[in-house]
Amino acid sequence: MMPDRTTVRVAADAYRDVCAFIYEQAGVVIGDDKLYLLDSRLKPVLRRFQLEGYADLAKALATGNGGQVHEAVVDALTTHETWFMRDPSLFDALRSEILPRMISEHAHDRSLTVWSAACSTGQEAYSTLIHVREYFPQLLPWNLRFICSDISPAMVDRTREGVYSSVEIGRGLPPSLVSRYFEPAGADWRVRRELRSMLEVKRFNLHGNWSTMPKCDVLFLRNVLIYFDQDARQRILARARAQLRSHGVLLLGASESTVGISDAFEACQCAGMRYFVAR
Repeated sequence: MMPDRTTVRVAADAYRDVCAFIYEQAGVVIGDDKLYLLDSRLKPVLRRFQLEGYADLAKALATGNGGQVHEAVVDALTTHETWFMRDPSLFDALRSEILPRMISEHAHDRSLTVWSAACSTGQEAYSTLIHVREYFPQLLPWNLRFICSDISPAMVDRTREGVYSSVEIGRGLPPSLVSRYFEPAGADWRVRRELRSMLEVKRFNLHGNWSTMPKCDVLFLRNVLIYFDQDARQRILARARAQLRSHGVLLLGASESTVGISDAFEACQCAGMRYFVAR
């Protein structure tokens, strides 16, 4: 039996309401052609909260007391793909050009702040910390702040705990670094306390109030803009420029750029990758 037009219209309206909520909360654009994605990722949320379908979900999202539902939907629809030492050209550029320049420019105040935004489960932030300890030990006595953030409470908790499976550890880390910076935790591996203590982990929505975050010298915003529309990209890049100190560095994903979106950055090339310097 085919559904009547009223049922179809209600389902379509509920779908649009859910998509509008996701865009408002996380800036993620889900078009009509992505219904399969919405279905596959939200079915566990529907089961968890015993909701019959999109209409019930839209009602739950519209209420002011739906905090757990809100968090579950945002968590389900944001991408958490990451791994240790992802994109070797990034770390080559950090080692050969970006961090040496930062050390020279900040020698007078011996202060450096690095922010890994949308950090997922924290591998990017821990990889950067390992890189600093391995190649730039002269930075350790500095006033050094490493901040990482994510919109998902679950991802923030995982980053703070610093526990990873053997598969996650083996995906990008050689045994020598595993032995120096991790310790066994049952069948898994935990980041050693001295490394975890260097990382400030926060829950943060890029579409929220950036004034709660400190000014920074290096901002990782990798593989994030690809999920936003042009308006959201412009807003995020404007906030990123305001957050960076003069000549601060913005690091984007390999397929992302500020070109044609913001004129507040100068594109630079190093070690086969582009990075962007605040004008």
